[in-house]
Amino acid sequence: MVPVPREQVWAALVDPALIAHLTPFVARIEPTGASVPDGFDPLTGDGRQHWAWTLSGIAVAGLDFAATFTEEMTFTAPSRLEFRHDPPRGEKERAGVTGWYALSEHPEGALLETSLTIRVELPLPRMSGPVVRRTMGAVVEKMGDRFSARLLDHLGVSGTPE
Repeated sequence: MVPVPREQVWAALVDPALIAHLTPFVARIEPTGASVPDGFDPLTGDGRQHWAWTLSGIAVAGLDFAATFTEEMTFTAPSRLEFRHDPPRGEKERAGVTGWYALSEHPEGALLETSLTIRVELPLPRMSGPVVRRTMGAVVEKMGDRFSARLLDHLGVSGTPE
């Protein structure tokens, strides 16, 4: 539960520049291509956009990992944001995420729920898989903790989410 109005949380989640600022290891997020329907506003309407996410500064098994990947973002204002990896036709991307954010009203603010699955292809031998999975698990956990803290700070909330 986040003790602010749902629309305030929604406004943060649909702002690509803010999400990049709040998310560790994300250098930038840029909307790409046309919106569907044309010109829709994710703050107030339902529709889709593609966002290009650029990661940098992730160290895994002695390698510095950076990648750009494309997500199709589906907005149902102000209650649900779904995302799925959707690279441009003919392009291969080494990373991608599939998941969602769900927002609902709560007597004390907004209930924020999320789920995501991250896929990363690294140029490492298959036998390094267990080490890479442990390392990436720690990286993802740190990203989630820092994102949550930064989002709450942005929203003017002190403490941790319930």
